[in-house]
Amino acid sequence: MNIFNRLRAQPRWRIITAAGVVVALAAGGTAAALALASVPSEPAAVGPSSTPVVTPTPTPTPEPVALPSADATASFDGWSQDNEQDSSSSFTAEAGYPADGAIALRLGSTNPATNPTRRALSQVVAVSPSTTYSFTASVKGPPSSKAKPPIAVIMGADGQGRYDFASTTGAWSKQTWSYTTGAAETETPVSILTVGPVAGVTLDALSMTVEGANENLLANPSFEAFASDSPRITNDSLMLVSGADATLGVSWRVPGAAWTVTDATGAPVTSGTLDLQPGLAVVSLQDLNPGYYSIDIVNNDDGSDHLQTSLAILDPIANDASATDERFGVGVHLAPPHLNSGQVAGEIGFGTVRTDTVWRAIETTKGEYTFPPTEESMIQDYAAHGVGLLPLSVYVNKFYDNNKTPSTPEGLAAYAAFTSAVVAHYGSPAVEVYNEFNNPPMNKGACGPTAACYLPLLKATFERVKADHPETLIVGPSIARTDDAFLTELYQAGGLDYLDAVSWHPYDYGPGIGPEFLEASLQNQVAKIKEYNNGESKPIWITELGWSTAGYSEQEQADNLVRAQAIALANGVEKFFWYDLVNDETDITHHEGNFGLVRQVTEKVPTFAPKPSAVAQAVLIRQVAGKPYTTRDQQADTSVYSYAFGSGKDVTRVVWATTAKTLTYSADTDITVTDQFGATVTVKPVDGRITIEVDGHPRYLNGVVSDLQVVG
Repeated sequence: MNIFNRLRAQPRWRIITAAGVVVALAAGGTAAALALASVPSEPAAVGPSSTPVVTPTPTPTPEPVALPSADATASFDGWSQDNEQDSSSSFTAEAGYPADGAIALRLGSTNPATNPTRRALSQVVAVSPSTTYSFTASVKGPPSSKAKPPIAVIMGADGQGRYDFASTTGAWSKQTWSYTTGAAETETPVSILTVGPVAGVTLDALSMTVEGANENLLANPSFEAFASDSPRITNDSLMLVSGADATLGVSWRVPGAAWTVTDATGAPVTSGTLDLQPGLAVVSLQDLNPGYYSIDIVNNDDGSDHLQTSLAILDPIANDASATDERFGVGVHLAPPHLNSGQVAGEIGFGTVRTDTVWRAIETTKGEYTFPPTEESMIQDYAAHGVGLLPLSVYVNKFYDNNKTPSTPEGLAAYAAFTSAVVAHYGSPAVEVYNEFNNPPMNKGACGPTAACYLPLLKATFERVKADHPETLIVGPSIARTDDAFLTELYQAGGLDYLDAVSWHPYDYGPGIGPEFLEASLQNQVAKIKEYNNGESKPIWITELGWSTAGYSEQEQADNLVRAQAIALANGVEKFFWYDLVNDETDITHHEGNFGLVRQVTEKVPTFAPKPSAVAQAVLIRQVAGKPYTTRDQQADTSVYSYAFGSGKDVTRVVWATTAKTLTYSADTDITVTDQFGATVTVKPVDGRITIEVDGHPRYLNGVVSDLQVVG
């Protein structure tokens, strides 16, 4: 029986078709790669002649040391990747700390152990019948690991040989086993695969020899020959955590390159060179302090050939701290530029994303709701990274009111039913009713953009959603700017009876106007809500506010973000949603397209590169997470802002001044001062006081201080 027919006859777990066989020249012979359909959870029972003899012999190693490494999506010469429908598992080329040569094989998977379908890296080796073959492999796990990694090597056309790797650590160890071929076996597939969720496990220096001989029968056994996209940054994130994980992977088929890292001011802070002859190299950033940085990598053979990106170095989240804060949210669009942005949203620390749920796209058949799968997967991506959802119920539907903003009884009822369906589908704790109803481009309804026209829409939606989902919060009116006339009219008409939280988008600034305008504006609105709500307050949510880097510098955007959010939280705002997460355009002069905290992915940088504002947002959340606003330090100079969050000894102050000032505080102990990008210094009291210089770039003071004075 030839190999094609023999492989077609294999059991269900190893399904082969002619189209699934890859033939490659390897080690003086022909290797055919098989496609695994699924894998048995336990080794198959077989006769004595084909039972593998498992003899794990981990080599004693010193305590593991965290060394810089990076990996890249790759294909490997001599090996086929089979069962590629298992998209949750990966085999990547790793540089930085191989056991042999310059490259190792990193395995990763989130595929549960109960799923029999598993991606495999495979080749077929010519063998002799009834012959014992010795296998060795070097393996290492994460630095702190001492566990048995869920990876295995399957041997034999029937999968009758299986080796499950023994416990390993963060240092390389060698493991050995053997396999005896059957009486009629002349070719055997060898497959590497994960058998459960795994991260940070690497293989290298795999060998298969006839017992007592030295020739390695495996093609590309140390995975040195690989192909990956080039040139590119290989990281899946550029929001790096300080220390061992602060590395940058570079895939580039040039002999070598030089690199320079600059800080937020453009000043060089470190540099080095890369040997890129293997095709993949690592830039270690382990010694960098927290901050916002840019890196420029230059081809040694062509000084005009650059690979560039920005990146963040952040302090790790404390073990007892939350990675996100519910007070902070961000706007996203369920569109290609935001695809796979759940990870960066979670890394920054956002508790919630706010996004459109588009009526016309979901109710495509009257009275029926079908949620588009692409949008579904994006929302699931945010949830997978611990980020909740605030759906925004918008705008029109062709079945009602001539495809305009609803105003008829049928249209209002249909909009309310749709909104309730959105809440039911996503299980969201809150929903926002329409978006910028007072903005004519968003509302071409027959009634118009007034509060009197919004109230029936709000009332119908409130009553339907509360009937179906009593605990869901109704948020609105979500209007453009702080439209005082609209809000007053809505309150006078009883609109507050149908709102659990009041929202608007205070884009009320202009040239030369900083975010400090929010203080008086918010205080006015807090008072107005109490005036029309029997002296009681209601939560205020700013569900949109941001500054575009097409009109402001990236540094100004970062400054305004921290200042606006600190002022908001200190003046009655319960939640603040920055607009938005990802730049919607690549043209840096496009005003609407550059509100993002991160840049769009590119071929060379296929992950989200942060702007300074992303780092400033992450640092703000880390500084005040879990700490409620408590007080503003009072003094006569109105250009100075000093807001305290937390109480007792666990107090963080957000401090800045609209013009440069010298401040002193009373302090009995050392105070930690952190800049807006996370770099820290310790200030010691002199005669019971500390002195700091402040300007428009916010700083954080951690520790107990009092008696703020402006001295210069």
